[in-house]
Amino acid sequence: MNFATALLKRLVPGRGEDDGSEPAPTEEEESEPASEPETPTSEPERPTPRIAAEDVSAEDQVLRKLIAHGGRVSRSTLVSETDWSEAELDEILEGMEADAQISTIRRRDPLVCRRGFEPAGAPLRFKND
Repeated sequence: MNFATALLKRLVPGRGEDDGSEPAPTEEEESEPASEPETPTSEPERPTPRIAAEDVSAEDQVLRKLIAHGGRVSRSTLVSETDWSEAELDEILEGMEADAQISTIRRRDPLVCRRGFEPAGAPLRFKND
């Protein structure tokens, strides 16, 4: 044991080299009762408000479905998940295609893609390009 360690052990009980014994509690630790940690007094988190499905536009519903399906979804899937008729969906998709929000790949069951999520090598026909 060096001089500094010996002096430290004499001046501050429980400090210095570990001799196998538990350090003695300080006066502050003895006088304070065990209490739970303080919690911050900030405002509680408010839940994110949900928008009712009927308050969301048809275009937003289509975009949400596309996002949920990874950017691409077949037209028949959109018809079954939205309960719209094929004519209603075609009208919505034509408007979105005109606004360059989506692209439609013509095939047996048309594939609706978010702009930029089209498969490589797919034959694309954009109306505004």
